[in-house]
Amino acid sequence: MISISIGFRGTRGKDKSRPGVVYFRLYGPNPDGSRFSTLTNTCITGADESVLTSSRDEILYQIRIIYNLIEAYIQKNKPFTILDVVEEYRSIMRDKNRLQKTLEGIDLNAPIRADIFSVGSGFHKYVKTVYPEPVVSDYDFKDLVTFISYKSQVYKAENKISTSRSYTALNRVLIQFYESDVIPWRNVDEKFVCNFAEWLIQKEFKVSTQGYYISMLRTLLFQAAKQGLCHAEPSWFKKVTTAATPKTEERHSSYIDIDVIKRINSLDLHSNDNLLLVRDMYIFAFYCRGMELFDVAHLTGKNIHGDVLVYNKRLTGKEVRVPLEKEALAILRRYNNGNTYLFPLLENGRTDLFPSKRNWVNTNLKQIGKKVGAERLTFVSNIEVWSSMFSKMRISEKMLAAI
Repeated sequence: MISISIGFRGTRGKDKSRPGVVYFRLYGPNPDGSRFSTLTNTCITGADESVLTSSRDEILYQIRIIYNLIEAYIQKNKPFTILDVVEEYRSIMRDKNRLQKTLEGIDLNAPIRADIFSVGSGFHKYVKTVYPEPVVSDYDFKDLVTFISYKSQVYKAENKISTSRSYTALNRVLIQFYESDVIPWRNVDEKFVCNFAEWLIQKEFKVSTQGYYISMLRTLLFQAAKQGLCHAEPSWFKKVTTAATPKTEERHSSYIDIDVIKRINSLDLHSNDNLLLVRDMYIFAFYCRGMELFDVAHLTGKNIHGDVLVYNKRLTGKEVRVPLEKEALAILRRYNNGNTYLFPLLENGRTDLFPSKRNWVNTNLKQIGKKVGAERLTFVSNIEVWSSMFSKMRISEKMLAAI
């Protein structure tokens, strides 16, 4: 994997009127496996860092030149280092005819392979990425770990990054449990499943996490059995928990009521943009009859039809139509800045960033929770409070939909 970051360096001389320069720093592996970095200046200059914005397309074209060089080395199966890439890049930039021909063959909309090249903060949002389909012949499927790794790569290629990471996490936990990165199919049986479930309990994983891992394992074993890789029976899972939702006592331990919602809504957070954004997303979700963070984060202008919010729930796929009250509309107006998404949590086209952004939201929610005396505040609690109010009002869903 080779990474590139983009920066601006002002003039170091006494003449401060001289322009600074945009530079690239490349990070890559040495032949011995260690990593190192090297820096190269571009021909793009400017008075200050604003040149990173004003010359964005030119910078993107030059990033693409470097990526194409890397991809060519890999396709030819030719050994190389980032020093080779930098030297070739400089050679192209010095030769105007070669540079012009190279630029004519570049399509900025073409995706780059995320498994071999990554673009640093500030520019990655302008680059489309794709993971290649895993080559089946590269996997022998002789054991459970290899099979899960393959499935993880399949989901990554389909841009289902969250599912891919979940499978990778399951693999990591199974390796810890089995104390080996090779788990032969012959050793995967009912006893294996029960022992794994017991180990999760001993390691004090949350009940919901235990169920999540066991449920994923069950799905994977049944898929492997269909391919003739192993034997699996539904009876293996009758004695273990496969529920991926928390037990009642776990839900109540983090339960809040409408008074907490009111206190959250009344907080003055204008001095902290991060807390303000998270609070606004949380309260907006509550005003919209309770919403998952995933659904809120992925809302775009296409989901707004007049004063009605229309979206499909991630979990069920069911279409939901919610009339937007003035409070919800006021929140949306704060973030009406031309972004693809209604809330500036995800960058354009970067749905793969959601898992890390979800952790960021949860961290900020804890700070908000401390301010209102609800230290276990979670995003899903907005759904719980709405559901509680809904049940007390005794309004049918059919009647609600007609409001």
